Amino acid sequence: MLKELQASLSNAKQAGVTSQLDSEQLRQLLRVLLSHVQLGDNMLLDEQDAASSATNKAITASLEAACCCLQVLASPGLPNSLYLEELVTALVQLAKYQLQYNVLAFYDAQCKRLYRPTSTAGMFRILAPALPALVHSNCRAVWGVGSANLHAYCNAVLC
Repeated sequence: MLKELQASLSNAKQAGVTSQLDSEQLRQLLRVLLSHVQLGDNMLLDEQDAASSATNKAITASLEAACCCLQVLASPGLPNSLYLEELVTALVQLAKYQLQYNVLAFYDAQCKRLYRPTSTAGMFRILAPALPALVHSNCRAVWGVGSANLHAYCNAVLC
């Protein structure tokens, strides 16, 4: 459902009609999405987590909700009252946490030792094929950055 919402928000943004929507309805949408974003904060994937696990689904839904928020906030002409500090903070916190503990720990052994020192070498073996595509497509769609550039950037900033 969040993927469909993200697609609709992307279409509205591209058509330039997001700013014409009712501000109060957008604020309510952002507040609902905020609650979904906060669910994925501080959630770690475990070695035993399958792609269909509750943890994986919660993290994925949280990241999709974050993408929906970014689609709205990146639209031109929105009133300043929609840029809620709590929302922006939650988006940054979610992205930072998930990159440090669940994404970069998979890609970079140094980050894995730094952020997940007790994890085993088999971490993410189930999710490994899906992570690069998920990171690449979401980063390209939202930030216009490919996964290789994101990996280099995050290594410079987080590790």
